[in-house]
Amino acid sequence: MRPYINGNESRYISEALDTTWISDGDFLRNFQDNFSNQISIKYSFAVSSGTAALHLALLSLDLEEGDEIIIPSFCFLASANLCLQLKLKPVFVDIEIDTWCMSPESILRSITNSTKAIIVVHPYGNLCDMNKIMSIANKYNLKVIEDAAEGFPSKYKNKISGTIGHIGTFSFQATKTITTGEGGMVCTNDSKLADKLELLRSHGFKYGKQREKHYWHELPGLNYRMTNIQAAMGCAQLEKINLIIKNKKKLSSLYTKYLESQKGISLQKITKDVEPVIWAFAIKIDTKYFPQGRDSVMSKLEALGIETRPGFYTPSSLRYFNCNDLENSTKIAASTLVLPSYPQLKENEIEYVCKSLLSLRKK
Repeated sequence: MRPYINGNESRYISEALDTTWISDGDFLRNFQDNFSNQISIKYSFAVSSGTAALHLALLSLDLEEGDEIIIPSFCFLASANLCLQLKLKPVFVDIEIDTWCMSPESILRSITNSTKAIIVVHPYGNLCDMNKIMSIANKYNLKVIEDAAEGFPSKYKNKISGTIGHIGTFSFQATKTITTGEGGMVCTNDSKLADKLELLRSHGFKYGKQREKHYWHELPGLNYRMTNIQAAMGCAQLEKINLIIKNKKKLSSLYTKYLESQKGISLQKITKDVEPVIWAFAIKIDTKYFPQGRDSVMSKLEALGIETRPGFYTPSSLRYFNCNDLENSTKIAASTLVLPSYPQLKENEIEYVCKSLLSLRKK
C-alpha cells in the first residue's frame, strides 16, 4: 500500500501549524463534520486510532466482566484483543467460505444468555450481510459495533459501512482508503451513545456551551483525541475521496480481468447487495495448482519486486485466545494472498503482478 497524498495535505498541515492550534482546532471539527456528511451519520468523533475507536465503542456499552462478545474468526484481531484487556469473553464465529464475511448462521448458534454485543468486521472492502445480522441483534437485544476499518466507503443496500450498526468505527492508518497517518473515527446515530463516546474520548470532560468547569470529570475517561494536524490531512484526503474511489474500483476491475477465470485462483465473492470499494485486493490460491504453498508464493513474488501480505491469522493459531479452529476461517487464513492495492497502480503494473503470480502456478 501507498498513501494517496497529492492534494492539499501539505498546505492544510502548514495552516494548522501556523495557527498554533496543533492539538484541538478548526480542522478537527471540520474533519468530523465532513466525515459525518460523507457517510450520512449524525455524530462522528475523531480519535487517535481505529483501535481507540473500538475501545471507546466497547466502553460506551457499559459491559461487565465475563460478558460475551461475538467476533469473526477471520479478521484483524484488534477487537478481540480489546475484549481480553477489558476482561470480556470473545466468542469467535466462522465465516462464509465464498464471501469471507462472518456467517449469520454461526452468530445465531453462538448466542447465550451472556452475549451482549456483536462486532462485525468487514473484510477487505466486502460487507457482511447486515440485514440478517441486525435482525439477529434486534431479536436478542444485542448491540452491534461495525468495524469498518477495511469497509469504508463500501455500501450495503445503499448504506455506507459503519452506519448500519449501533456504533461504527473507522481507521485512518497509513494503509487505509483515506489516511491521517494513524487515527480513526467512532460514529453513531444514537444521541445517548454519542454523549458517552464524546466524554470517554477526552477525560470525561464536557466541551463547548455545556462546559461549566475546567478539569471537571463527568466519568473516568481517556485521552483518545486526534490532533488538529492529523485532521488537517484528513480534510485534504476527504476532498479527493471520489477520485480515490474511482481509482480503487478501476484497480479491482483490472485484477478481476486478469485473474477471475484463472485455474487455482478464487476471488472474494461480492453479493448483489454490496457496492464494494475494495480496500485490499485479496485472492485465495488452491494448493493443487500452487503446491509450494501460499508463503512460498509470497517469497517468490517478493524476489520479483512484488510485496504481498498473507491472510489474517486465526485466533486459534494464537495461543493466548485458547479457542478451537473454525473450518472456513482456517481454510481462508491459510490460502489468502493480498496483492498490491494502492490506487496509483497502473495497468501495466497490475498485469506484471498477475503474470508473475501465474508464472508460479504448476501446469
